[in-house]
Amino acid sequence: MRKKTFREKTRLAFTEVRMVVSTALGLFAGRKVWMPDEAAPETEWVDECPKRNLALARSSYDERLKSESAGIEAVRRRAEFALTAIIAAIGLSTAAFERLWAVATNSTSLLVIWLVGVLIVVMAVLVFAGVAVSNKVLGAVQVESFVHLRDPRREELRQYVMAVHTTSRTRRAMVTVFRDGFLIALVGLTLLAIAHTVSWAVPLDDAPTTVDVNIISPSPAP
Repeated sequence: MRKKTFREKTRLAFTEVRMVVSTALGLFAGRKVWMPDEAAPETEWVDECPKRNLALARSSYDERLKSESAGIEAVRRRAEFALTAIIAAIGLSTAAFERLWAVATNSTSLLVIWLVGVLIVVMAVLVFAGVAVSNKVLGAVQVESFVHLRDPRREELRQYVMAVHTTSRTRRAMVTVFRDGFLIALVGLTLLAIAHTVSWAVPLDDAPTTVDVNIISPSPAP
């Protein structure tokens, strides 16, 4: 197995970044998640398949289509769970912000780390929300396109092949985006954890401040 070149790795990284960004933008109405081009599967074998095997092949692709659809639903549920967990983590971080702010008055580095962590976590929230609710391209079998044929089994099988390909492509893209979203969230939550851990490790000066009071006594009467 040949090793991937630097150019191929860069292209794959750019592809994943584009999918992640398009998933976040998919929260806006009318926008669909972008996916890289992929060659359509060959269907010439459908015309050469013996008639006695058409039903078996159709049943096989029907099961695969159901499996791919179930996989998409599973990824969507995981994204919803991750979204809920991250929002809860942001709430806990906000509740402990008072302590961090008290420490940040002497050192702004903790505040910068916290702000960067929040921005990264917000990006993860958008990605997970996009995985859960954005428009997705799913394969479907269009019965009306072959119901009028005398022997529609071959055209039906051909459409099942294309539907499985399209749905599988969407599922694989969702898994990739979910994985990248998890890594983004991990980086953001790590920064938040570092900021809060350091803020609690730094002692606050709670000792009362000494106030010098100068009392001017009146001059004695002559």
